Amino acid sequence: MLRDVSQSQAEWRRQKAEEYPDFEEALGKYLSECDRLDRFGRFLEMARDPRLPDADYWRLLRDVWTDTERPSRFLEEWRSLFMGEGPEDSDAFPRQGTYSGPRALSACTAEERARYESFPELVEVFRGFGHDGGEHGISWTLSSEKAGWFARRFAPERPRVAVARVEKRLIDAVFLERGEQEVVITSLGAAAEQLEIVEAA
Repeated sequence: MLRDVSQSQAEWRRQKAEEYPDFEEALGKYLSECDRLDRFGRFLEMARDPRLPDADYWRLLRDVWTDTERPSRFLEEWRSLFMGEGPEDSDAFPRQGTYSGPRALSACTAEERARYESFPELVEVFRGFGHDGGEHGISWTLSSEKAGWFARRFAPERPRVAVARVEKRLIDAVFLERGEQEVVITSLGAAAEQLEIVEAA
C-alpha cells in the first residue's frame, strides 16, 4: 500500500512538472493567488489529495501557517494538520514525517530543527492572549517579551500571558524566520494543569 501511494505521488509530481515549467513555484502560486482565508481552504483541498507527497505537504503547511493571522478560527483543523492527521474520508492521512522526531519538524528548516535538538528536556514557553480560553491555543513563543507584544496587540484592554513548562517531546514545530521564536504545541500534556497566567508587562 505504501509503495502504491509513493508511486502515485511520484507520478503526480511528474505530471505537474510537465504542466508547469517551475512546479515548485506553481505550488506556491496556487496558494498565493487568494486571500488568507481562501488560502487555508485551498491548502486543505491539496492536503486531502493522497497524490501530494508528504514533503510537499509539510512545506505547504509551513507556508500557509506562517502567513496566517488568528489561527484560532480553525484551531482544531490546525491541530490535526500539525499532527499529520486529517479527515477520515481522505486516504492522504496520516501524513508521514520526513525527519526523525515529531512529524511536524518536517515543516522546519535545518536551523529550526537544530534549535529543537538544543532544547532541554523541559522548555519554558509563553503565549500572549486577551480573551477567556485564549491560553489554550497551539502557537507559543520562547520569548516572554514577544508573548507580551502579541497580548497587547490583540487585546490591549486586558493583555495576559500564559507561562508553561512543557516536555521537549511535546513541541511539534519551531519557526524562527519571523523573529517570533514560535513553537507549535498541539498538546501541553500535564503542563496544561499547571499553567501560570500573568498580566502582560
